[in-house]
Amino acid sequence: MPKVYHKQEERIQQAIEAIKELEKPNFRAFAQEYSVLEQRLRGRWNGRPFKATRPATRKKLSTAQELAVCQYLDRLDAIGTSARHGMLASCANAILTKSHLDSSIPPPTVDWLPLGNTILEKTSRVFC
Repeated sequence: MPKVYHKQEERIQQAIEAIKELEKPNFRAFAQEYSVLEQRLRGRWNGRPFKATRPATRKKLSTAQELAVCQYLDRLDAIGTSARHGMLASCANAILTKSHLDSSIPPPTVDWLPLGNTILEKTSRVFC
């Protein structure tokens, strides 16, 4: 996340701390005072988490499936084979196909880019 976003979130948290003391807060005034969006301030006040703490959306692989891809990478590493993005996508797509239960629709698939970013966050490997 960009530093600007985190600074905004800090200002929102400061505003919320000040709002807690009031019985009927004026969100528009606090948003202007702390230079934040009123809608975002109201959302945080109502319990909506900010992006860094809420669960990722549009994930196709579960945590266990991502772990299986990491284990595949470990096996490739153990035999001295360099992992390629296409190999990661093939592995993930095979996992998704095996776990897909509804035969009336095709199983989901992944491209190498989103998968590579997910796996790169979990490992220190550099892919070719």
